[in-house]
Amino acid sequence: MNYKALCLSIIIPLAIAAQTAQADAPVTIQQMAQILLDIKQKPSKEQIKTLEGISPSRGVTANEQRLAKAMLGIDGKLTDKSAIWEVLRSVNASEGERELAKILNSYNTKAAATEKTRLKSLLPTQVIAEKDAKKADKKVTAAADKKQ
Repeated sequence: MNYKALCLSIIIPLAIAAQTAQADAPVTIQQMAQILLDIKQKPSKEQIKTLEGISPSRGVTANEQRLAKAMLGIDGKLTDKSAIWEVLRSVNASEGERELAKILNSYNTKAAATEKTRLKSLLPTQVIAEKDAKKADKKVTAAADKKQ
């Protein structure tokens, strides 16, 4: 009985800490991760506006600015990888910045399934749940339309 209590007292705080780490990514990293999840061939006008807004913002790190600038150049593939390599080599890069840089480095036309999972880990859990619910609603609606 004490063994179970001890295990739970160790496991539960670790699980909570892991969930909290997802939401700890800066808002700019979350925005860029969401853009990469939604992007088509190249950024939409709205996505471009968001990325351009990141660059001059106060409180945004130089690495976040480099990542945003690199994402502006996406046209099927990432056209300028030098900014990504600067982030990867940076001693001051945060975990979220490095993760996003690694994903961008291997980006090709759209995010692969494994990259989508890694991008979702940079988003708050609530955003992921809302997006999955919207996807399920679309599938149900499409199925209902086919039956009619």
